[in-house]
Amino acid sequence: SIDKLFKPISRQTLTKKFISSANVIFDEAIKKLLPFKYVRVAIDAGKIRKTPYLNVIISNCFSNECTNVLKTIENFGGTGADYEKKF
Repeated sequence: SIDKLFKPISRQTLTKKFISSANVIFDEAIKKLLPFKYVRVAIDAGKIRKTPYLNVIISNCFSNECTNVLKTIENFGGTGADYEKKF
């Protein structure tokens, strides 16, 4: 049975491991930006399946490998007041 191959873990343990793994991946991606003299911050608002999002991305224009999403805001209104509130 599958339980013999993979020991079941709690949802809380899975969440902790997922967050820890995501942090390692993010840290490694940020390290790739360190050699560059300049980086940019891009802000992109749009919709995915009718849900509005705001993405904040950091990258280097000379390398496609160094693009990192810093923050994603779901249900973003898109008004000037919404931008001021989020930044």
